[in-house]
Amino acid sequence: AVYVFDAASGDQLHRLLPPSGLNEVTFGESIALDGGRIVVGSSGNEDVGRDAGIAYVFAAASGQLLHELGPPAGSSDLVFGRSVALDGALALVGAPAFQTGPWAQEGRCYLFDASTGALVRRIDPAFPGGDFYFGLEVELSTPYAIVSSIAPGVSTPGQVVVIDVSTGGEAHRLSDPAPSFDDGFGSNVEAEGTRMVIGATRRTDIGRAYVYDLPSGALEATIQQPDPSSGSNVFGAGVAVEGNTVVIGAQTHFFGFANAGAAYVYSLDGLGEVACMQAPNSTGNRARISVAGSASLSDQDLRLRANDVPPFQPGLFFSGTQPAALPLGNGTLCIGGTLTRLSAPTFEVAGTITHAVDFGGTGAALVAGSVYFQAWYRDGFAGGAGSDVSDAVRVTLTP
Repeated sequence: AVYVFDAASGDQLHRLLPPSGLNEVTFGESIALDGGRIVVGSSGNEDVGRDAGIAYVFAAASGQLLHELGPPAGSSDLVFGRSVALDGALALVGAPAFQTGPWAQEGRCYLFDASTGALVRRIDPAFPGGDFYFGLEVELSTPYAIVSSIAPGVSTPGQVVVIDVSTGGEAHRLSDPAPSFDDGFGSNVEAEGTRMVIGATRRTDIGRAYVYDLPSGALEATIQQPDPSSGSNVFGAGVAVEGNTVVIGAQTHFFGFANAGAAYVYSLDGLGEVACMQAPNSTGNRARISVAGSASLSDQDLRLRANDVPPFQPGLFFSGTQPAALPLGNGTLCIGGTLTRLSAPTFEVAGTITHAVDFGGTGAALVAGSVYFQAWYRDGFAGGAGSDVSDAVRVTLTP
């Protein structure tokens, strides 16, 4: 069964039951809600064949069944409905076990008009035999459909494919920025507007989450498990995004006892604009800098953060009054003018350097106007000069 609640009061509104009775064994394993409709997946439904699957569209206000979304007649072993997504009048249903010819569980997806129940298009993997379990996770953020291709429990890298729903063609194909043989990339996907979050639950047995710009496919942020020393927490097992807020689930996080679980809430709010971008370092990613807090000098609340720097290496922040483009280590010094070192070298285990600027101390030279920030760090694993720098960001400080 599926239960519908009033989010404001917590009162139960409806209990949705499977229309097919005994032919249903997994009704409710996937759910999507949007635009006054609810889509419920049931991959074990056998109305048209063994484990063929089905999905249902209900009215959220009344609980009335509106449409049945099914696979082609005579289908079997599709697990159609293993994943569902809904955005306005479009519903996307994954059938990750679909098989054609000799290829094992290559998968496919079906896009429906949720207002009529009519099939809009079938979405097939671009590389039959190379994509596995295409449709294991799906998401919709019109005009894009997002489909993960990852074999559950199998040691293969995952991929996430962004598809133009108007044509069915691929817009982007994404993989873990620092791929490993068993990264779990695409274990979970979530999107809102132009922002997408992807979980990689098996990434080095710790887990990560990645934030992307949906139209361009550009990586915006890498979110690492806050406490890597605690081991595998399945960080990225659940992901959600709304505006500049991202929530990441870690279902086996130790909190007093094993497998207690936890959820982490992050803000993507930042100050300033990117002044330059660097090439990837030895982590496989470029070191990205962000600024949080307040740009007002009187607030005394300006916080710097550099992600994806090599762990166990020293790093520091510095500022400048104008842009530049000079070689520095393996990267490019993007700031010039009056340079100020803002922090002493610090060693960070998790690959992140942070610093709160003290405008009465190391940041006393900063005045109102445009200021550029960048981080320097050692990177002995990359060879070359043995050091590198992060992206640079420009912030307009106010009194």
